[in-house]
Amino acid sequence: LPQPGEFLFGMNCHFSYWNDYNFNLALQAMIAAHVKLVRAAVYWDHIQYAPDKFRWEYADRLVKSLQKSGIAHNWCVYPVPKWAVPENVRDKGYSVFSRTAPMPGLYGKFMEILAERYRGKVRYYEVWNEADLLKTITVDDYIRVLREGYEGVKKSDPGALVTTTGFASLVHPAVRKNFQRDVLRQARGFYDVHALHEHGGFGWYASIIDNQVLPLRRRLGVTAPWYTNETVTSAGGQDRMQAETVFKKILFSFARGSASYIWYNLRSKGRNPNNAEHCYGLMTADFQPKFGYGVFSALAGLYAGVKFYGELSPFPGQYCFRFRDNRRILLAAWNEAPSLGTTPMVVRTDGTEA
Repeated sequence: LPQPGEFLFGMNCHFSYWNDYNFNLALQAMIAAHVKLVRAAVYWDHIQYAPDKFRWEYADRLVKSLQKSGIAHNWCVYPVPKWAVPENVRDKGYSVFSRTAPMPGLYGKFMEILAERYRGKVRYYEVWNEADLLKTITVDDYIRVLREGYEGVKKSDPGALVTTTGFASLVHPAVRKNFQRDVLRQARGFYDVHALHEHGGFGWYASIIDNQVLPLRRRLGVTAPWYTNETVTSAGGQDRMQAETVFKKILFSFARGSASYIWYNLRSKGRNPNNAEHCYGLMTADFQPKFGYGVFSALAGLYAGVKFYGELSPFPGQYCFRFRDNRRILLAAWNEAPSLGTTPMVVRTDGTEA
């Protein structure tokens, strides 16, 4: 398994949707691409389908398969089972009750049971997905659930790490205003990792990280590590553009201090070029690799184990990052400002070959 402190090249994967054949294909594809962290949903309402009844088959298989493959886990634990919400919510439909805060104590107890069963085998437990988009909970509701989840996990497996919900965005108009800020500030001490998404192309993503996310963390004094655990751009028939975005967003995140970068998604969900969910994958729905899969695999193999050692970017809009280990210096550079043209750079090195 990857070591603590190592930058983790990660992938989202919807294992639970697939039959055995596709499950194994996905696992082999991730091994071949040097994936070190997989984010997968663990459905509370599926596992604990009644207050005292559990189904463990899927989760057991996933843990065993990933551990055997040397891939760490980021488990996103949701949605809420019907029996766990107040009675006046249970008849309002799945899209409401499954996204409503459970009755006090229930989420924490489930996380305690989950972490006990998989003690030492799951690295990250994520408390819900994109809670800042939900209209069915308040900030106070989410902070209570996060605190319960944190205390439940730590009671059973103190070495496991608890992440905030993967916040959808700081600036998207659909998110709850100040939700992320308030959670980071008011729930301090009840999360180990600050998780966020921020979908979109490189320019948008880089601007949000530099001008919104990192300044917010500094203002609040947040010292917990951060990572983007679901971020993407849709190919939509532009596979080369997607591949370039894979290269840029991953290495930019690494250079800005992210602990990991988890691409969404391994496999596209269909074949309609006009449906974004059918274009996010680095592999087609038929498990054929796209350009982005090759780029991800190359980065995850070449940059494994290196550390970020500074930025050499000469002008705004031009990026040059230096990475190294005890035997290699790696330079990653690209130009986002075509008007500047080609900019020669001279770099001093102690290398004897290239």
